[in-house]
Amino acid sequence: AIPVLFILVSLWRISSDLLNETILSIKNSQRLIKIAYSGVVESVIYGVALMIGLFNYQGNYPYFFICVIFFFLGLIIAVIASLLAYIFRLAGQLKNENDLTI
Repeated sequence: AIPVLFILVSLWRISSDLLNETILSIKNSQRLIKIAYSGVVESVIYGVALMIGLFNYQGNYPYFFICVIFFFLGLIIAVIASLLAYIFRLAGQLKNENDLTI
């Protein structure tokens, strides 16, 4: 629950920057990178839970199904957040470059 809570808090901070019209910034890119790392941590946690469940809960198929769903969900969050972080970083650099021109 800790990585998911961190992801939600980071998304809240990014959405609060939307009100200030500073959504395309380097700071938000760094927040998205942290969200990607949290997604990877979540996937690792559920991967370990799958390995433990493989040995302890051999006939519990709903447990495996839920762990596999959350494992891939963490990977999807990590990939999408890293892609958005790259896009936000490029957009922030372009915005800073355009602010310096007359």
